[in-house]
Amino acid sequence: MVHDENEPKAVPSSDLNARQEVLTWAVIDVAALLVMLLIAFIFRPEHGWIPGPVWLTGPLVGWVVGNVVGWFLPRMASVPSLAIAGAALVLVVLCAIVLRGSAFAFGQALAGCFIGLAGGVLVGRSWKVHHEAHIAH
Repeated sequence: MVHDENEPKAVPSSDLNARQEVLTWAVIDVAALLVMLLIAFIFRPEHGWIPGPVWLTGPLVGWVVGNVVGWFLPRMASVPSLAIAGAALVLVVLCAIVLRGSAFAFGQALAGCFIGLAGGVLVGRSWKVHHEAHIAH
């Protein structure tokens, strides 16, 4: 990737500038949602806690809520991006391991929320740095 010298980094530990981080984490956030929906479709729960096709509505609602909440969380500027993504991955795996049986649909929604939460924090803080840099110029 070509680095723009005028573009600041979203976090000091990153090799990418803020614009590149926004694009990277937005693509990863959407790709993770699509993988989650594919897995949810393959391992469909029989019944859920919200109306509609449970394999779709649970993870999708969780992802949207997670993104909105993540966008407004404090930006955690000193935490490396990969640490946030890694923590989200561990939480998603724990949802699949711990929440089984009648709680499976809730586990899928919670996993979608963790994916969205990480995506919202990572995209939000990168976008904020990118946006502030363009306002300053």
